[in-house]
Amino acid sequence: MGTEKFEFWREHSRSFEQMGLAGPADFYLASDRPPELIRGLRVNANLCDLLGIQPALGRAFQSEENLPGTPDVAILSHRLWQQRFAGNPAIVGQTIRGQDRGYTVVGVLPPNLKFPLGPMPAQRVVSTGDPDLWLPARFRPVGEGDGDLGFAIGRLKAGVSFEQAQAEMTALSLQHEEINKTEGWSVDLVQLRDQVSGHNRPALLLLFGAVGAVWLIACVNVANLLLARSMDRQKEFAIRAAIGAGRFRLVRQLLTESLLLSALGGLAGVLLAFWTIPVLMGLSPAHLPRTEEIGLDGRVLSFTSGLSLLAGLLFGLVPAWQAARPELSKAIQGTGASSLGHSRRQGLRQLLVTVEVALALTLLIGAGLLIRSFRQVLKVKTGYQPQCLLVMNLSFASSRFPMDESKPAFVKDLIERLSVAASQGTCQPSV
Repeated sequence: MGTEKFEFWREHSRSFEQMGLAGPADFYLASDRPPELIRGLRVNANLCDLLGIQPALGRAFQSEENLPGTPDVAILSHRLWQQRFAGNPAIVGQTIRGQDRGYTVVGVLPPNLKFPLGPMPAQRVVSTGDPDLWLPARFRPVGEGDGDLGFAIGRLKAGVSFEQAQAEMTALSLQHEEINKTEGWSVDLVQLRDQVSGHNRPALLLLFGAVGAVWLIACVNVANLLLARSMDRQKEFAIRAAIGAGRFRLVRQLLTESLLLSALGGLAGVLLAFWTIPVLMGLSPAHLPRTEEIGLDGRVLSFTSGLSLLAGLLFGLVPAWQAARPELSKAIQGTGASSLGHSRRQGLRQLLVTVEVALALTLLIGAGLLIRSFRQVLKVKTGYQPQCLLVMNLSFASSRFPMDESKPAFVKDLIERLSVAASQGTCQPSV
């Protein structure tokens, strides 16, 4: 998406409070060591304000810094500031070398900032890496071409729906084509939430459903055990009722026991999670975004505590209500509950067992279908042999490759060297 199109959108759109522009940019950080390739991002000046980002040090870009011919400036990520510049608080105002010129550092981004850097949003694919350097987007003056700078980011105005914004941007795209006599362009709006994790949402929802089913199985199982235990305590409850304990008092006692049991279970789950989270993070797929933020904090502990108490209350209420209705004469005489009360409790236990078996079968069927789908995916023919194939991205520094004609020669020489290296190993080169 280029400068002219972005400026046209920003000038004529009425659905967005602000619109910003961002695109990937390679940056070679020069020092006493060999140049290091840094993942960069070119942005326009208002992007920090649009995203609500306040630099930890220094300032954001100014509007005039987007114009060609202005001094070269840069904003460092917090990670790059810590790793390469030892967290020097005087870094603002200093000059770092990139390729063939220097850039003045004007700010440092806050820690743990995540920005989706990847292809166009319509592709719904996002790289999990985060840019370590922000550079101002150099806008070409209108009428001097429409260079590709990246993708636009906008904040909707209050009261404007996503569908309304999509309809307006589609109309503006058609209007821009008519004015500039171009065609083939379209606008596909994607919510930033979906841009970051949209392609992972189905798998995460499926995992969440499986975890919920396991949780329900455990709760139903505990409720069944509590109901069976209460049947053996009918004489105790009858004696308590005979000496003046009311029904609600017995229910409170049983609910207290159920809540205590659920609280201990929640505590055991938190401890287990504390020990297993590092292991699970090591097994997580690389494309899953923001996995480094997964951990235990106050929100997780509050949710766990609330869920444990809710489970103890809901799944302990029915056994407590059933157990708090003893028949005094039969229970004290040791003959147990009446056949009617016994059959009711047995029916409730059978219902709980039925629910538990149904949930377990649902999990087993779902797991079987997933395994079958995974096996079918492994059998899909790609049309080529993936063994011994090497995939790489090349980035050419302008200081070493000032002319475009030198790039094909370098690529050809690189392919020849890789072919020689492959022929000397276990893999044979192929075209």
